Amino acid sequence: MLGIYDEFKVYDKQFEPERIHDSSYPVGYIIYYGTQPGNYSHSVEVGNIDKYELDLPPGVYHISIAAKTDSGFVGPLSKEVVVEVKKTRESEEGWILNPESGHLYKVISCGTWGECEREAVKQNAHLVTINDEEEQRWLLKTFGTNPYWIGLTDYKEEGNWRWISGEAVTYTNWFVGEPDNSNFGEDYAVMNLKEVGKWSDIGPHSSEWKQVKKAILEKIPFKKVKPRVPKERPKYYDDFSSDSGMWEYVGSARRDPIKKYIVLVDSYNKVGLVWFKKPINSPFVVEFRCKTSKGNADGFTFMFYKKTDYEPGSGGYLGFVTTVNKPVSGYGIEFDDWSNEWDPKSAHVALIKDDVKDHLVYNTNVRINDGKWHDVRVVVSYYGVRVYIDGDEVLRWDGKFDTTYSGFGFSGATGLGGSNTYIIDDVKIYLK
Repeated sequence: MLGIYDEFKVYDKQFEPERIHDSSYPVGYIIYYGTQPGNYSHSVEVGNIDKYELDLPPGVYHISIAAKTDSGFVGPLSKEVVVEVKKTRESEEGWILNPESGHLYKVISCGTWGECEREAVKQNAHLVTINDEEEQRWLLKTFGTNPYWIGLTDYKEEGNWRWISGEAVTYTNWFVGEPDNSNFGEDYAVMNLKEVGKWSDIGPHSSEWKQVKKAILEKIPFKKVKPRVPKERPKYYDDFSSDSGMWEYVGSARRDPIKKYIVLVDSYNKVGLVWFKKPINSPFVVEFRCKTSKGNADGFTFMFYKKTDYEPGSGGYLGFVTTVNKPVSGYGIEFDDWSNEWDPKSAHVALIKDDVKDHLVYNTNVRINDGKWHDVRVVVSYYGVRVYIDGDEVLRWDGKFDTTYSGFGFSGATGLGGSNTYIIDDVKIYLK
């Protein structure tokens, strides 16, 4: 018999799911909520956590919880709890809930497209992604007809328009003749510029470039407040005391048979990768220990949902892209000791996508190149990622991942101008 009594807190209201009768281990929970009794218009599936917090604007909400087990069984809902939210941190900051998407939105005054996206990242958000006509209409009704930057861009590849959030492009609403890439290049999308609701592409040489000074931001309004250390055993574990056969080594990467850990690189102008031989293409938790010597360049990454068949580049490319700096599909948690021209202005931890230049979110207040061992925990769910170093959350991003590829591993690199040693040990993989 399994009794689940994890508490959930919604602005000082606590309640418990009913006891679940099942022999399987709980792998997560589903939180249902809505504005009508018994009519849950929204739900969020969360990991195996102890507490969860919903950030909601003022209103009355009906909330219930179900528990999901590793056998796929979903237990009965808890009794419905009615919560009145009178004032929240998010509402104070100007965020508005779209009841259809369940996401939060706000308008900011910020300058250029790039300046607005950087400000969005600071607020754990992105420039808005517009997925359908209903969302487009809601944005117009809510925020009006001023010109606003939106999160669509083709700055990486001309004509290949992509949402900066990483979501797939499922809907467009271009003005007639747009996008046209005139005026020496127009790579950034704005709505309401030439016609209400319609989108246009503009660039730094466009006459309208300085007319657009505001943007709409979007984020998912959920945050986990207490990570749970998994009670179950990891699906895969390697302490590298022997050759487990679970890893493929590329370049300078090797298992040190004496010290019993992985060395990615340990000298100038090197690149080393290790790929886990089994595909990992579902939500997971990975834990590992890492140590970086006190050098200053360049860095290492933990990679996931990554394409694996490419020749990795050294130096600032971190082995994450090719030798000629061509992007390679996938994600990485970047631990960078050096600031290249495309990086934040100091060493940082970041979530990157496809390219070392594409920082979805970053933190410049973290340093691990101190010659000491550090414990890293990465939680990847359907709804985003959380990164913890030595128990402290250092990075979070909410959004939908592209899971086309299933490569899982580590990369490290040094250049001609700097050297460092990057070591990985005690890798544990928990599958959700």
